[in-house]
Amino acid sequence: MQYDIGTPVSRTAGSRNADYDATRASLASALAKRLIAAGGPGASFRELAECAGVSVPTLRHYFVDRDGALTAAMASLGASGGPWLALTRDPGALPVAESLRMWSEMFVAGWRHFGVGPMQAAGLAAGLGSDRLGPAYLDDLLEPVQQALEARVAVHIERGELRDAPPRLIALQLLAPILVVLLHQAELGGERCRPLDVGAFLPAHLEAFLRAWGR
Repeated sequence: MQYDIGTPVSRTAGSRNADYDATRASLASALAKRLIAAGGPGASFRELAECAGVSVPTLRHYFVDRDGALTAAMASLGASGGPWLALTRDPGALPVAESLRMWSEMFVAGWRHFGVGPMQAAGLAAGLGSDRLGPAYLDDLLEPVQQALEARVAVHIERGELRDAPPRLIALQLLAPILVVLLHQAELGGERCRPLDVGAFLPAHLEAFLRAWGR
């Protein structure tokens, strides 16, 4: 399918079609699927246009260049995580140990079965070494997870269940080891060359974390 972006004679020069935003969002969604597919982070601008079902000039019209297209793809992926991030921010009435256990198991399940792993891995692969795509990955994929976890941690600090320290520091120390383990085992193939029992790792990690930060 090819989108027609022909300019009506009556339209003011420089203005956009009425459906510009909707078309751009639809294209970004198609690009997001390509980004998380095999070889997605390395796809050329022409390959991105083909997967979106448009011509290269059309893709350039909406995203300017390859970095713009991949930035929009990451934003589209990030937008899909809203409900999960809301669950991450709010621990409800759960005590801290149960709260962090539930969050960590939810994060691992999301990584393995609901696309979180491919999204994070593809964004990281595209962003490394890029002045534009690196910050885009942080803004749209990694930082939303980190900041949602900071909000959860802040609740437990306020309740006196965790030590009074910057939530960002505490959340980083909780998230980073889990993130590395999941990348190591899944996306980098550690399950084959150096397997680790993630189910056993999580409670050990949380126990050590609560010894350091619990009150």
